[in-house]
Amino acid sequence: MNILIDTPKSAFDNIYITYMLKNSPNTIRILSFDKEYAIAGYHQDVSQEFRIDYLEKENITLAKNILSGQSVYVDEYTVGIEYIGFKDFNINDIFKSLIHAFKDLNIEAYIDGPTIKVGQKRLGIIHGLMEDDISIFQAYISIRLNIEKTLKSIHMPVEKLTSQGIKSADDRLESIQKALKQDISKEAFINSLINSFYGFYENITLEKLNLSYKDSPFGKKEFIFKDTKDKTGYIYGLYRCKGATFRVYIKEKDGILQDIFITGDYILYPDNFIKSLETHLIGKDIKTINQELDKFLEENTFYGIDIKKEDIKEAIMFAIRKLEGEAMGMPKDKLNNIIASIGGSVIENINKAKVMLLPYCAKPRWCD
Repeated sequence: MNILIDTPKSAFDNIYITYMLKNSPNTIRILSFDKEYAIAGYHQDVSQEFRIDYLEKENITLAKNILSGQSVYVDEYTVGIEYIGFKDFNINDIFKSLIHAFKDLNIEAYIDGPTIKVGQKRLGIIHGLMEDDISIFQAYISIRLNIEKTLKSIHMPVEKLTSQGIKSADDRLESIQKALKQDISKEAFINSLINSFYGFYENITLEKLNLSYKDSPFGKKEFIFKDTKDKTGYIYGLYRCKGATFRVYIKEKDGILQDIFITGDYILYPDNFIKSLETHLIGKDIKTINQELDKFLEENTFYGIDIKKEDIKEAIMFAIRKLEGEAMGMPKDKLNNIIASIGGSVIENINKAKVMLLPYCAKPRWCD
């Protein structure tokens, strides 16, 4: 096992080094950051994931990873543990040595989808890339959590940014210092990881890196904003499952699906699976989308981190069902006011309903 200890550097340098090392076999890189960054997963639209005005105000630099996953705020107290070149897609197997290292610190952590948890609290976020011959996974772990900047950087309802909302989120998020109930430096945590890895792996080669790049291609705006499109005239649906959040945008005219694009924090193999699905659906009759999804998902296989065929289908149908609002007399530019229709069409669910409840927030219970 090759273990690389990297010096603190920019998010762009860290991403470039991941790219340069992607074909290295059986390698673990321990990385950190020189300042604050807001990092999006590869398939995310940064304009939908971050409060860019807040980032600019606080001088937090925006970046996009070449790996997929959730948006994450990192700073000088964040440590990344990167597993490169493992011919395995099972993150539970890949991260065994990290879970073992936590146990050596008396932290009982476990993998839960693309996150690392202690009890019901989230300790870390996982980003990943799966290709034919290798996989790369990163875990972002906070030594000391800046809960206010973590929440205010990420796009979420304003009502959650009150002092009470921040405290509530703080109760659901974990850091190394909180888990240990004592202070620990970043250096001491990294040394603890290395010592634990020596006890986990039989043969270890340890190397210190000190690389930097003046012109990382991953710092260019064209790359960071590659998934940001004009959404005027699109119907929008947001769908969450255990392993991912899908943001689906569709445009329909005369009963034909003119365009569809999907962003999100999904980790899938093959990496172009969603783009292929979009291409397959464009130009199809809206009435046949359900059947077209069944056909595509039957003929094309994928592997996802806690993502099932039903999740992808439901994510797309979530947006498609909003079009039924026109048959109910809603103007097209108001269809996004429909939150969702779960388990069936809008009209079908209304016809079946025996009681209509009007709570203050008529949304699916899993929706933030």
